[in-house]
Amino acid sequence: MGAVPSGGCGGSLVSQIARRQLGRGGASSISDRYQKKLIKKRTLLDELQHLSDDVSIATRIGIEKEMDELLYREEIMWMQRSRIAWLREGDRNTKYFHRRSSWRRRKNKIRRLKREDGSWTSDVGEMESMTRDFFKQLFTQEDNIYPALVIDGMRTCVDAEMNEKLCSPFIEKEISDALFQIGPLKALGLMVFQLVSCSLFFTTGNMPDEVNDTAIVLIPKKNDPEVLKDFRPISLCNVIFKVVSKCLVNRLRPILQDIISPTQSAFIPGCLITDNALMAFECIHAIQTGSAARKKFCAYKLDMAKAYDRVDWRYELGTGQLVSLGKCSIMYGESCSDEVQAEIKQILKYETTCFEEKYLGLPVPEGRLTKGKFKSTKGKFTKHASDWSEKYMSSGAKDILIKSILQSVSTYAMGVFKFPAGLIGDLERIIRDFWWGDEVNKRKMHWHSWDKVTRPKAYGGTGFRDLQMFNQALLARQAWRLIHSPDSLCAWLLKARYYPSGHLLDTAFIQNQSQTWQGIVHGLELLKEGIIWRIGTGSSVNFFRDNWLPRQGALKLDGKKGHSHRKWVSELIDQENRTWNAEAVRDCCFDHDAAMVLSIKLAPRASDDFIAWSGEHNGLFSVRSAYRIGMQPKLVELYGGQTRVNPTGERKIWDLVWKANVPPKLRIFAWRVASDSLGEEMVKAVKWSPPSDGTVKANVDAG
Repeated sequence: MGAVPSGGCGGSLVSQIARRQLGRGGASSISDRYQKKLIKKRTLLDELQHLSDDVSIATRIGIEKEMDELLYREEIMWMQRSRIAWLREGDRNTKYFHRRSSWRRRKNKIRRLKREDGSWTSDVGEMESMTRDFFKQLFTQEDNIYPALVIDGMRTCVDAEMNEKLCSPFIEKEISDALFQIGPLKALGLMVFQLVSCSLFFTTGNMPDEVNDTAIVLIPKKNDPEVLKDFRPISLCNVIFKVVSKCLVNRLRPILQDIISPTQSAFIPGCLITDNALMAFECIHAIQTGSAARKKFCAYKLDMAKAYDRVDWRYELGTGQLVSLGKCSIMYGESCSDEVQAEIKQILKYETTCFEEKYLGLPVPEGRLTKGKFKSTKGKFTKHASDWSEKYMSSGAKDILIKSILQSVSTYAMGVFKFPAGLIGDLERIIRDFWWGDEVNKRKMHWHSWDKVTRPKAYGGTGFRDLQMFNQALLARQAWRLIHSPDSLCAWLLKARYYPSGHLLDTAFIQNQSQTWQGIVHGLELLKEGIIWRIGTGSSVNFFRDNWLPRQGALKLDGKKGHSHRKWVSELIDQENRTWNAEAVRDCCFDHDAAMVLSIKLAPRASDDFIAWSGEHNGLFSVRSAYRIGMQPKLVELYGGQTRVNPTGERKIWDLVWKANVPPKLRIFAWRVASDSLGEEMVKAVKWSPPSDGTVKANVDAG
């Protein structure tokens, strides 16, 4: 990753920011000043150690607090420099932050670029000139763009009432709210932020020119980038620019659902970009395995560019977006003739002959979904685990890295596909080896089975995720969305394909299923364990088969009493008075079930039955609660149903470890002691021994 200035100013804008923020000597000189202050404080502390008067004790306590503050400030400074957002401060990882900052500075430097004639240059001045010319051309407005071609075809979505709200004056609270929405380590700008500047902008429409000063950072699209188009530019805007943008976004957010097309599934609250992937993969599956007629179809992946690979299309003339023909790809069905393929190629002018292996960052499923399809995911796991050397990292930092980074790398793909068991095993092995400290050709003792380590904290584990169960919980979210958002384009397509005349919860699906639908069915199995019907009229709820009793554990009736022929819950309700028919309930339910049924309050007015999620109080699905529900049978099996009151073995005593007000590494150490996973050498090191004869050991609390 490299940084270049926007506009024509010389030098790196990022380095200018760094010099202004860190002073002439940079981060290292600031660290040196911290160290000098700490040495002075330690010298004073040594002089006061042997004094026991009240003034000396109070002075010593004050110096210790000042030293803690200096250490904390140094740590925060290096954390900001290293850009490690996942790691919490307060764990004294300054050496680690320093190393990451140095590594990041070396990695970000662009050392050479390839010229148009194929030769290389490492001259800084020439590379700056190449970069400036490239982005000047990229961001220059095109003269042959005619927005009316597109705008005239759009319908008006913003009505008068919406427009009045959007155009109303901004108040200070809106601006301050936008400011506090910015992350604490983000938006390092060139000027001191003032709320007045934003207020004046929204009042007068005027903003100082320097607000638009932006650092362009280049993110490599591939390993070993050669030319500038191998980098993806992102803009690092300053504080005022971000606050103004967030104010506008906050104004638009309440009406997005009314002005955005229902076919738009990305960047809208309540929508997921994976909807696009699910629909695309379903179409690809139909082309590959469908009827002879479907095999005559093709799938065309279109890639848009900004200022190169130009094609004179009306859409491009209207929007300024251009087709990058070198990155477009196409897949034909088996029944598509060579003549038709040649004619399509002449029209579309694509260059790639094979279909792109990835779509929206996900592997395109063709045939069986083996772990080889997810080489990039496994590679990311390995890279993250090997980039951070253990010797620079405390156990608390490793704990947070695993939970915030390693276990999140695969979340996106896990929300679409059911991962093969072999891949799950490989990913957990990488995490396991990193946690216990394995290195190349040097394996260390794993003091617990991974099943025990991945228990929730209240059950004696660390809270690491069981990846297989987490995969199923993420897929259950997709199944839930088909129920909760049946009017989405993705839900329409999947319903038409797999359950056109039935309900998702009680349909036998066809055998020819896509890989993505197989994943949703896998998630549906877990979803059925946690959904619950809320009773309106009761006409949609099968009183014996469906989940509808609001209690812990079994949500169904434990059995049917006698030979009752009743089928629907509505047959147990006096619809006129909106009360339960107690005699009918006791006639077909066992006593404990009847008591639960009669405790359910019915709404005064009849309404439709609807499905809710039992894992959350608000009735809405969450991956966290789905994971918890999925883990319950495994915990019961692991603990063998210890007691009737607490069959899963949950123990509140673990709160003494995990909620202790100490640094994370000490909590991890306490867990290892309590779970007997220290190892003999460390146990000997921490083993208590009584004082020798003739001596007395006293523990004193100062203050």
